Amino acid sequence: MRAFRFGVDCVTGAPTPTVVASKWSDPGKVVAATCSGNQKMIGGGYWSQPATNGVGQNMDEITVNAPYEGYPNTWLAGMQSGLAVAFAMCVD
Repeated sequence: MRAFRFGVDCVTGAPTPTVVASKWSDPGKVVAATCSGNQKMIGGGYWSQPATNGVGQNMDEITVNAPYEGYPNTWLAGMQSGLAVAFAMCVD
């Protein structure tokens, strides 16, 4: 899991978010990104490598891109056949 901080605050005094990234999923599997410690998740998202056919056309779709119900501060992402990385945006 990787985490990094944005370098720009949009509002003076606002907390700077940290983005936590999961590892790449296995094909067709779901991965989770979770904020650490006492941080609170304020958003999330994904990055994907969709599965393609023999001529490079996308033959895939995102199946999960949402908070993990029942697991606070965790974002899930997954593709039907391809690979995905989940991101959680966290603040202290």
